[in-house]
Amino acid sequence: MRRVTLLSLCIVAFLVFLPRITRAQVLAANDSPENVLISASMLNKTIIENTQAATVITEADIQQKNFTDLTEVLREQPGLEFKKAGAPGQFNYIKLRGLSSSILFVIDGVKVNEPASGNMGFIIGQLDPSVIQRIEILRGPQATTYGADSTAGAIVITTKDGSEKDAHVAGEYGSLDWKKGMAGLRGSSEFGRGTLRYALNLSKLDTDGIWKYEFSHNQTMQGRLDYAIGAFDIGGSYFNTINKFQSGELNDAYCCQTPATYWSWQTPDPHQYNGTNETVASIYANYQFLESLTARLSYGVFRKYFSGHDADDGFLGNQIAPYDGFDFNFSGTTYNKGDPVPVFDNGGFGPVDYTYRDRRSQFDGTLTYMRGMFQGLLGFEYMNESARKEGTYGSAGGKQSIYSYYGLTQLKPLGEKLTLAGGVRLDDYSYSWGEATTYNAGASYRATGNIDVFANFGTSFTAPTMSQLYDPSYGNLGVKPETGKTAEGGVRLDFLGNAVHAEITFWSSHIDDVIIFDASIPNPKSQYGYGIYANGREAKNGGVEFFAQ
Repeated sequence: MRRVTLLSLCIVAFLVFLPRITRAQVLAANDSPENVLISASMLNKTIIENTQAATVITEADIQQKNFTDLTEVLREQPGLEFKKAGAPGQFNYIKLRGLSSSILFVIDGVKVNEPASGNMGFIIGQLDPSVIQRIEILRGPQATTYGADSTAGAIVITTKDGSEKDAHVAGEYGSLDWKKGMAGLRGSSEFGRGTLRYALNLSKLDTDGIWKYEFSHNQTMQGRLDYAIGAFDIGGSYFNTINKFQSGELNDAYCCQTPATYWSWQTPDPHQYNGTNETVASIYANYQFLESLTARLSYGVFRKYFSGHDADDGFLGNQIAPYDGFDFNFSGTTYNKGDPVPVFDNGGFGPVDYTYRDRRSQFDGTLTYMRGMFQGLLGFEYMNESARKEGTYGSAGGKQSIYSYYGLTQLKPLGEKLTLAGGVRLDDYSYSWGEATTYNAGASYRATGNIDVFANFGTSFTAPTMSQLYDPSYGNLGVKPETGKTAEGGVRLDFLGNAVHAEITFWSSHIDDVIIFDASIPNPKSQYGYGIYANGREAKNGGVEFFAQ
């Protein structure tokens, strides 16, 4: 009841203060939801025709607020939360609609969730907003369009192309020794009998981070080339980020502390760092056979190399004991408050070196038919994934192939008044755990000239990661995918001549066979004798989202 009351107060406050909003703060009429296409849906649909909640963030939105971090771009959107740790380009813990393990990220048509872990790793913090042209946040299950790992939704990012003309060089300097340089060139020209569009953007960042004894170097390069001639369109994109993060030796109270006994230390460690090199590249070809029939082929690759290094520097320095009877790392030696406590590199357990490699190649083919009030799409997708780790924490690896077949449709039986949408998809993981079939169905109805009502029901699944399947200590080939069902519905409102758009959405999700780490299961492969990945029973979540522009 408290949540409903708070939401009502927010809506009332918004309506009370609405007349004070300046024209510069609201959407222009030509940016109204009736005109904003959701290209990530793979069909020619606008926001008001969509049967699920969606948000589109444009290049202009990002530039207007001078965002320097993609997490800050996304944090403003309904249903998204972040927790960050470390310097720029490091740990980002993201949740969408309360879920953290079922968010799919797509860059220029290529899925970038890591095969080993299933999440997006560091790329969220390392992808410079200055290279982004468009972000589409599709909330709710997107399994029929994109397959696994989209129970919470999908975040689809398009990097800059040559549709705009621009040449720029820029620099920034600030506290924490923040230094950033950017340069870019975009445009188009007539070439032969067609049009050539091009874009190249570079950025480099150096900073001391937010903690002592840390620094971060980040470099982003993005390029895109497209050529259109008659009914034929071909192109490709390339994105690469390289990051190096230097960190200190971190020691803190792991558990069982009170506010009076909690402690945390950061000690200089000159040879502890990690490095990331991620690449996303794709090529595509479109051909419009008829006015109503278009074929598209695309091929994309995702590569990530991550390494960690911590040489054994021995004694690093002293810290001060926070209270009497202090036992550092349960060593058996106690110190009184104020005594110097020696800190040794990596707890005295020697050097640490490890590498992780994640790879994916992805082939997509679609055939789209649009005529009158009907749209339909048939698609095929093939993915080959591999992951491997080596080093101090052991060696492991695996690979798998996924074959997917899907169909999407949209129908307007009453013209612009009513939109019906549906889809079905089969994903074949036969070389690892089996098959999954998902579907969705929804409707959007224009009740009046400025009120739209929408509802959708969809199924989804989250596939076991390669670590959960193949880890030599904790992996379990018997782990099944999580399966989800989500129902949602809401209302979209447009007023003041489409200058203001508001949306409220209610949703409820039920997930079966939740993948967990069960520490109670005997496991002879583990050095502790217990603990393995397994399926739990179920999880439920639901909520309400409200936003206005």
